[in-house]
Amino acid sequence: MLEGLYAARPEPHLAELAYHFHEAAPGGDVPKAIDYARRAAEHATASLAYEEAARLYGLALQALDRQASGDERRRCEFLLARGEAETRAGDLELATETFRAAARVARELGASEQLARAAVGCGGRFVWGAGASDDCRVALLEGSLGALGGGDSALRVRVMARLATALYGRVIYWRGSLERGALLSRQAVEMARRLDDTVSLAYALEARYVAAWGPDGVEERLAIATEMLRLAEEVGDRERAHQGHHWRMFALLELGDIQAVDVEIAAQARLAEELRQPAQLWHTGVVRAMRALLAGRFEQGEQLAQQALALGQTRYPARLVILAAQRFVARRHQGRLHEVEAAWKKNVERYPGAAFPRATLALLHGELGHETDARREFEHAAASDFADFPRDHLWISIVSWFSEVCAFLRDARRARTLYEMLLPYADRNVANPAYVCYGSASRSLGILATTMYRWEEAERHFEHALAMNTRMSARPWVAHTQQDYAAMLLARGAPGDRERALALLTEAGETARQLGMKSLLDKAETLQRRGVATPAESQPRNIFRRDGDCWAIVHHGRSFAVRDMKGLQCIARLLRQPGRQIHCLELVADDEGPSVEDRRRLKELETDLEEARNRNDLGQAMRVQAEMEPLVSRLASAIGLGVQDAESMRARERARVNVTRTIKDAIARIREHDASLARHPAHAIRTGTLCSYAPEPGAEVPWSL
Repeated sequence: MLEGLYAARPEPHLAELAYHFHEAAPGGDVPKAIDYARRAAEHATASLAYEEAARLYGLALQALDRQASGDERRRCEFLLARGEAETRAGDLELATETFRAAARVARELGASEQLARAAVGCGGRFVWGAGASDDCRVALLEGSLGALGGGDSALRVRVMARLATALYGRVIYWRGSLERGALLSRQAVEMARRLDDTVSLAYALEARYVAAWGPDGVEERLAIATEMLRLAEEVGDRERAHQGHHWRMFALLELGDIQAVDVEIAAQARLAEELRQPAQLWHTGVVRAMRALLAGRFEQGEQLAQQALALGQTRYPARLVILAAQRFVARRHQGRLHEVEAAWKKNVERYPGAAFPRATLALLHGELGHETDARREFEHAAASDFADFPRDHLWISIVSWFSEVCAFLRDARRARTLYEMLLPYADRNVANPAYVCYGSASRSLGILATTMYRWEEAERHFEHALAMNTRMSARPWVAHTQQDYAAMLLARGAPGDRERALALLTEAGETARQLGMKSLLDKAETLQRRGVATPAESQPRNIFRRDGDCWAIVHHGRSFAVRDMKGLQCIARLLRQPGRQIHCLELVADDEGPSVEDRRRLKELETDLEEARNRNDLGQAMRVQAEMEPLVSRLASAIGLGVQDAESMRARERARVNVTRTIKDAIARIREHDASLARHPAHAIRTGTLCSYAPEPGAEVPWSL
């Protein structure tokens, strides 16, 4: 008999013995069939043969079904062990079903410990993976935490840690509060320290890292990951050590320390090979893809992402979102974003409460020049002044993406809001756990400052971004920064700007050609043509332009933004037609309305009146003034300054006073920012019944309006 033949050394033959006893179980020894299946499964697990272990636990469960009286507690243990093996084998979906079956048995038994183990197992091998978008997992964790009671235990630490990260993940996908998850993670760490349990503490620290992951506190997270790694190495926990290297890598990436990042990636990869579990191998694959994309190796990055997807197929809920995010980066650089537009529209539909799909889609529309679509997504986010974004690990990325859309739409008012939000993170690298990296956050700040015509701040941010992206060998983002910087310099037009811009564009274009960045190459070549065709001395250096609810004003290299007011609108109207006299009633009237035809005729008559006076033709001047009087009355009525001919004189006087006051108020507002500029309109603008912009000979200023 086989059992006797292998009695001296049964371990290599346990699977064979389990098979034969299982086949003989209907009329044979069922307890032995169960025992050999269990022993064989445990041996397979110790040998890292996880798929085989899951199969053998299945045999044990089948044999258990043949017993006259079922042992439900033992069934629960076998289900838990099988789920663990399936998770290690990488089949998360199958493992989740197995753990849920174990949870049902545990509830029937009133077995709180087994229920908690099933709840923890449902999330997979990663502490942070639990319940990212599955309310069933959150409910299971909540129920098991309540069943465990209030005492300290290693199992309670694990349940709190998993629940903390599950709640965090739910906020990312569906919105909500991050506070409870953060509290649970702190409580888990405190409990593990009270228990003086190194294994539990390393586990809880991973949850704390995730729950604390927002735009702030990167140094704190680096310290958490470092402690987690040290503890894991002390007890030989290779899974936690792998994650310790992973989380150190992310913190260092945010800080821009690329050499240290590469050290952590290499250590993570070694442990993944040792563990031979798909979870860690997939993790390492997407990290390597991110690193390749950051360096500009787009084809390699896509290949690595696709290989990682094969490891994660049917296993990890976030796999498709991560692949889509990495493919978005590659396609953006390659000028092929139209290929992924449909996929990101579906992501917005799939996760309507999440900010990151909308931000990505808005950026895509901006890159493709779809102004209407970009504005729709932008306005959706801007409705609350961008205050609805959860301050999670995607926050900096989302603000950066909307910053680019804001610049595309030339929205100076919103640019100021986004600038203030992002400014504290100027030294950060924009990276997130969708495994994509967008280079220095200072590039986005430079773009926003350019949108507000704040040239000095823009220059400082672009210089910082160039230095950081160069230090990280992030060639695509160096080239993007050079192109954005050059666009700012050409817009500013200060001495030396054109030459510096053309040099930057030459470098950006060369990088774009080498890396296959078609979209950037097209932009750089367009800017080069503009820079070559426009001599530096003829570029507009003075700007008086309305952008949304603000006015961007540039004068001899100094720039600032002023919130819209009626006086600025009047000044712009006068600057647009230097030397022309414009009636005060026309300046206070709206651009559209029932008196459009009257205003058009009034403009013609004002020109005729000016010509008649220049010819000293008093008769013609009187005839023109006579025709102007009823028009003035109707205009006064249309803007609420008079409704009867008898009141036309008073209406005109009120309009004169109002226009004079609003223009003076606007000049005073300009003076708060630039006293020298304020002197120019104060001397060159004439107010009264007829207003005009008439600078003295030699004091003319060319304006870009």
